[in-house]
Amino acid sequence: MGFEPENWTAHSLLADAYLRLQEFEKSRQQAQLAIETAKGAGNAARIPLAEALASLGRKPEALEALAAFLQNAPQSSIAPQVRDLMAEIKRRESDPIDNSQNSSTPTAHLAPAHLLVAKDSDFSIKSWEPPGIDEVRPSVATG
Repeated sequence: MGFEPENWTAHSLLADAYLRLQEFEKSRQQAQLAIETAKGAGNAARIPLAEALASLGRKPEALEALAAFLQNAPQSSIAPQVRDLMAEIKRRESDPIDNSQNSSTPTAHLAPAHLLVAKDSDFSIKSWEPPGIDEVRPSVATG
């Protein structure tokens, strides 16, 4: 790999990228590496780990990962979304129709954990661009 192997953030980002590509086993591996190398700071990597595990049909492990996230960050701004994801995984686990489907059916994907801190409406390019940037035309000398 072209990054520092001990950089947990890079592993976490790779986990999310693999999740979006529906490469669930690779996502799980990268999320696990992020958690292991973060030395306690990689709690956010538990979200893509849980999503990958659930998509691999390993729902009890997915629920454990999400419960660990909530235990470490109960007041997180994304805690309600994590609880919703847990409820969805539990629903799928108890639904015989869902259980008969291919275990690679993706879970409802949350945004990358590091982006979930901002609400979707607050997290856009508009929030950091200068006001009026597209409305004002610069003056140009004729010539």
